[in-house]
Order: sequence, then structure tokens, then C-alpha cells
Amino acid sequence: MSTKQKMKHIQLRFLAPLIMVGALLVQLSTTLHAQAFGVNLLTNPGFEAPNLAGWNPIYSSAIQRPYGWTNLPSTNVSLSIGGGGLMVVDSGGDAVIEQTVALTSASVGANILASGFFGGGHGDASRLVLIFKDSSGNTMLQHALPYVDDTSRNRETVLMLRETYIGIPAGATQVVARIVLDNSNGYSRGAAADNITLMLMPATIPLTPPAHPTNTELLSNPGFENGWANGSPLELTNPHGWIGIGPGTVVVKPYSNANVNVPNTNVSSSIGGSGNMLSDGSGFGSLRQRIDLRGHSAFSNLRLRVSAFLGGYAGDSDNARVDVRFLRANFSSIASLLVVGPVTNSNRNRETVLLKRTQDFLIPSTTEYVEIDVAFDNNNGYGRFGILDNISAMLVASSPILPVPLNVNLLHNSSFEVGTLANSPLQLTNADGWFGTTTPSVVTVPYGSTPDVPAVAFASNPSRSLGGHVLRDNTGFGTLRQEVDLSGSAALISAGRLRVAASAWLGGKGNDSDSAKVEIRFMTATGAQIGGTAVPGLQILGPVTAAMRLNLTTLIEQTGDFQIPSGAVRMSFELIFDNSNGYDRLGLADKLNVTVYDTGSTTYPGTGEDLTLELGVNGPPAPSIGSGVVPVNAGDVVTLNMLSPNGTFDFSPLWLTANVFPTGTSPTQVFNPTAFRLPAGLTGLYFEPLVTPIILGNSCLNLGCPLVLPGGLTYGFQIPAGYSGQSVILQMTIGLSATSTPANGWFASTDAYELQL
Repeated sequence: MSTKQKMKHIQLRFLAPLIMVGALLVQLSTTLHAQAFGVNLLTNPGFEAPNLAGWNPIYSSAIQRPYGWTNLPSTNVSLSIGGGGLMVVDSGGDAVIEQTVALTSASVGANILASGFFGGGHGDASRLVLIFKDSSGNTMLQHALPYVDDTSRNRETVLMLRETYIGIPAGATQVVARIVLDNSNGYSRGAAADNITLMLMPATIPLTPPAHPTNTELLSNPGFENGWANGSPLELTNPHGWIGIGPGTVVVKPYSNANVNVPNTNVSSSIGGSGNMLSDGSGFGSLRQRIDLRGHSAFSNLRLRVSAFLGGYAGDSDNARVDVRFLRANFSSIASLLVVGPVTNSNRNRETVLLKRTQDFLIPSTTEYVEIDVAFDNNNGYGRFGILDNISAMLVASSPILPVPLNVNLLHNSSFEVGTLANSPLQLTNADGWFGTTTPSVVTVPYGSTPDVPAVAFASNPSRSLGGHVLRDNTGFGTLRQEVDLSGSAALISAGRLRVAASAWLGGKGNDSDSAKVEIRFMTATGAQIGGTAVPGLQILGPVTAAMRLNLTTLIEQTGDFQIPSGAVRMSFELIFDNSNGYDRLGLADKLNVTVYDTGSTTYPGTGEDLTLELGVNGPPAPSIGSGVVPVNAGDVVTLNMLSPNGTFDFSPLWLTANVFPTGTSPTQVFNPTAFRLPAGLTGLYFEPLVTPIILGNSCLNLGCPLVLPGGLTYGFQIPAGYSGQSVILQMTIGLSATSTPANGWFASTDAYELQL
């Protein structure tokens, strides 16, 4: 066997069955059937012998040409596919050649693997056709592989592997391997083929692939790092890799710190880009992979998860998307086109970046194949700046729709401290993070960095804890948006039990009229905003005007508490800057919070007065506690904010108390307010000095002789290890003093939290 033929065998992806067959060949060397398994039955399959020996001309004329011939595949293509020195090429226009192989009776019931490398140059194309005939020469079955034309080969001058795997029909005595060299462009002769293979394979090898495992990548070359040559996404030896399908071409480009038209290497490392991305090559380019799902008998417990990093250059409107089609056995579409993306120039805040987009799709029960297309839109008409990287398609186990998390801030990067890149609020790998909705952009800047933003001391004050960065308008009327899925909490929403507590620090510079506001929208499944006056679908925080901030460069917290209206399936949280003065951009925003809580019942109600204990786990404190039971883990950071929202108990001395007890123990058995010798009828206190007491306040130790401060007093601690199965009750209490008069004459208390470890 020649070196060229050996390389071809390696490329065929049937190594395991051939190893088994090789053992059979040693034992059954005298049996014609066994000798035929795994052996190329064709004469001169690589066209290296003179005068196309073994091949018969059927129509027009074909000729042998060396790789590197003008307008034909190069020697690099030959090295990539093991093509040797020569290939067969159309010479007379629409040439057809074929070779006939006799089948013995022992071959009936076996399978045939037929393959070859097809393509060429110019607009020409080639393919393989298999024809099975009976003893009388009548055609029993004809099977044609698809053409490798200029579109499918991304208009590259290459040869690509195509193969078919088919059972031999009963009664067949011969099979014809026919090569069709199509002169599509009408004047050149660029169609070519090489390394044609016809092999008998055991009938025990299934014609369909096995079921795909879950959580395993289904796509080949998903990061565009394994193309056959620089700039190409094609894998010439992979019959199931990317093919072109569009009117344009695509090209693989490196991330670059020198070329401002593409993302830099910081973007690549942030998203795991490995060095290369896919870009539009000539306008409206597109690629496709078809995944065979015939090995799956059912899809009831599976979803198809498709994700990709999509983006473009600065403010340019070019973009990329992923199209998904589920197909029947005849490759017709079962359902309408499904789309992931695009990420527009507005979505990416006019930055030269890629943002992750991901979506799970229900798989129709009659699905045999799924097609994944990458498509570029050349919207600006002259440049080609849409880009894409790290596309993924996986089968994942179906899971129930989860309810919206309660009592936690639902916003990502809510204080604008953890953007992926400097001065950006975007988190490139977080599909649920901030994205822009209008063409203008926003930017993060450090406090104290310019006269247009408040000083560091303002932001670091414990009553605010705004972090190191503030968000500001960048190009005028910028916006950011996040959305929250509410569909998993439909029952509680329908019962009227869920509310939203929202807050945001908003402001601007001096007497400038620029400002920012927050709009919270509740939407139906179709995306329509829910209307009505009693439970409106739009709620607004801010803006904070120059008059409200006394013409100072500052931010003021704005808060709101809203009922989630019945029928709400999604909630959007949009930050909008108003460039009122028309020439500069001085609106400011920071520390946004949106928390959903359940009003159905509070497990540990306090006295119901103007006293609040806010709690956050690994995030800022939330305005409401909901049921009062919060799961935590060792190492979590719990942050508390103790305040009197309307100022009733400002400057009163406070106690922050805690008890540790076994989770699941009834509070009525553990906590006994009469331990304080309180008069009968007083309720709202959850502290028992005789059960592992911890007094965090009023000892002048942990909190330093604390008082209730306007805006709140913040305290944080980390959950220690070793308390699994235990719970901690936390509560803030105010006693009767010169500055406070509780309603019961003794104390006022907040609702309590039970932290379950």
C-alpha cells in the first residue's frame, strides 16, 4: 500500500472497526469476503498511474494535473489531505469518469463506505455518485454525494472530504463509482477530485451514529483554531466540518492589539478565544454544520443548548448571529428558524468586543438532524466587521424552570466594579449581564478622577459604600439593560404575593441638567409591556435633578417598592441617561439593586415599626427579607444595613442580636420572650439569652456603641465553617430611650432573619 493510501485510510474515521477486521484478515486470508473488508476496491484511486488507468471516460474528457497547477489546489492542499502529486481534473467541460467493481454474493448484506476529496477552483464543482446494478445491468439504487462547489468550499481553491455509508441492496452484483466534474462557470476547467475510496465494511457496523452524550460539544472546530490553513475555517479531511452556504465568504482572523478593527488580546483571553475569531470575508458570509441525531430514539428529556460570542467593531452596525434548524430525514425543516443573537453595536455599548449569547431549544420529536448556521450581516454596505468566536452546541438534560431567586439582588455587576475590561460595565462571558439598547454608550470612571464625579471619600462613606467606580454617560443618551425571567414564579405572581424592592444611586454634576433614571418594566411572554393603573407595567426611579442635589456633584439614593402584576413573565431593568444640555454628558449612576420578595408570610415578624434590617449574601443588603429564611454556606459574606427608613428612630441606640440553634427546631420551643420578663402580650422579639446568645450591638465592641444613623449603619461578617445543620436568628432592636418611643412602650424590633447553614 502506498504512503498516500495509508494516509487516506487514517482519514476515514473507522479505525476501530478496521483493527477488528485486520485480525479477521489474518485468520481468514483464504476467504474473499474477509479479504475485501477494509480494502480499497478501486484501481488507481489517487490518480497517480498514467493515463487515468482503471477509470473509464463517460462524457467529455478528464486529465491528470499536478497540485499547484494554475487555478487548481496547491501543494499545501495535497499535504493536508495526503493527495500525493496528481489529481483528476476536468479538461473538456462537464467531464464524467467511472469505475465498476464486481460484488460477490458474500458481499450482499454488507455495507459500503465510499469517499473522496472533491472541489477545485473557479466556480466549478465535483462529486461522487454510487450506482448499484443487478446481473442484468439494471440500476437498483443510485446515491449521489452533494457537490463540493465554490459556495460549500467558502470560495477557496481546495478539495474537501465527502463520504457516504450505505447498505448493499440484495441482488446487487456490481457497484459503479462515478466522478462528476462540473464546469459550472462555463469557461474554465477547475473541477477536481482525488483519493477516491470504495470499501466493504461489516454489516455489524451501524449505518447511523450512536446517540451523542450530554454536555459534550457537537460541533467541530468551534473556536476556528483548526482550519487547514491560516485564514480558513475549513477542515478538509473532516466530512462533517464547516461548509460555506452563503453568497459571501468568511475568514479567520487573529485577535490583535495593532488592528483596531478587531478585538484585542485582552478580549481573547477573557472569553477563552485561543487566538482566532471568525469574521465576514466578502459580505454576508455564512457557514453551516449538520449534526446527525438519528442515534437518539427520543428527545423528551433533552434540550439543545446553543451559545456563541458575537460582536463587531466599535459603532459599526455589522454583526453576526447563529441560526438553528431542526430537520426531518429528508432534510426539510420541522419548525421555523430559531436564532441566537445578533449582538448589535448598541448591545455591546459601541465597544469592539464579543458578548456571550446562549439559548436552550426544545427538540421536536421527529428530528433526525440539526443544522447550525453562522451568518454575518453586512449592514453598513462597505466594510465587513461582524465577528464571532467559540460557538457551541450541546445536548443537555431538560430541567424545570426555576423560580426567580428571592431576597437577593438580581442584577449582575450592579455597582459597575467587575466589568471585563477597564472602563466598561460589560461582562463579556455573562449572557445575563448588562447590554446596551441605544446607539449612545456609557463608561465607568473612578470616583475622584475628574471634577465631573464625586470624590473618593463620598463613595467610600459606610452609609453609601459605592465602591471605586461610577457609571456615566459617554456619548449622550446612553442606556444599559438587564432582564430577569419570572416564568418560574407564575403561581406566586398570580396570587399577588411577589413584589420588587428597587434602589439606585443617581445624580450628576453641579447645576448641570444631565441626569439618569431607572425604568422597570413588567412584560408578557410576547414581550408586550403590561398596562393598567392599579398594577402598572412601568415603574420609574429618579431622575435626581440638579435642584434635588442642591446643585452639587453628588448622587442620591432613590428607592421603590412595586407589586409584580399578574401575567408578568419577564422583568427588565433599564438605566437611561438624559443628556439634557446637549453638549456634555454628566449624568451619573451607581449601586443599583432589584430584589424580589414574597409577601405571603413573614416567619419572624417584628413590631412593624419604622425599623428595618436589610441583609445581603455575597452582595449589597436587600431592602426586604421576604419570608425571613435565608440559606447560607460557610465562607459566605453577610452584609447587614440597619436603618429607620423614615427617620423615626434615627440616632437611637440599637442592639443587633443573634442566637444559634439546630435547624428545624421550632422557634416557639427555643425562644422565650418572657426570659426578659416582658409584660404579657408583647411579641416580636426572637432572642433567648440562655440559648447560645450573641450580642453584637450596644457593647461598644463590635459596632462601637452604635446608633441608628440616617441612611443606615452597615455591618458585615463571614459565615464560619463548622456550623452545618445550624441556624442563626438575627434581629435589630431599639429600646425605650430619650430619642425613641416604641409603640409598646418597651422596644421596637425589625423582622428577623433565620440564616440556615
